[in-house]
Amino acid sequence: MKLQYEFAYVYILKCADDSFYTGYTIDIDRRICEHNEGSRKCKYTAVSSRRPVELAALWKVECPKRNAMSVEYFIKRLNRANKMKIVAEPSRLIELYDKMLYAKNKNRDFKILMDR
Repeated sequence: MKLQYEFAYVYILKCADDSFYTGYTIDIDRRICEHNEGSRKCKYTAVSSRRPVELAALWKVECPKRNAMSVEYFIKRLNRANKMKIVAEPSRLIELYDKMLYAKNKNRDFKILMDR
């Protein structure tokens, strides 16, 4: 039987080489450990020059998982300047995401909450 979750996490990590990595998970503590251990599951951060990583921003996104995947994809498409803005002010993500949806004549039908 598949476990049902209420929220998934979308996160941005700041890597040791000053790059950003964006991902989603249901267990943020486990996932950060995997990134810092250089797990083969974490291809981008498996490169030793990118470790250690630190959590730069975190959001809880209402399930199903596809909502978190959509937010993750949106963040990955942002340029570095916009990523730095949402890291500095996480509430900006919601504003930017909703603006993108509005431009496509769509509405967000799930919650995005700031965490930590």
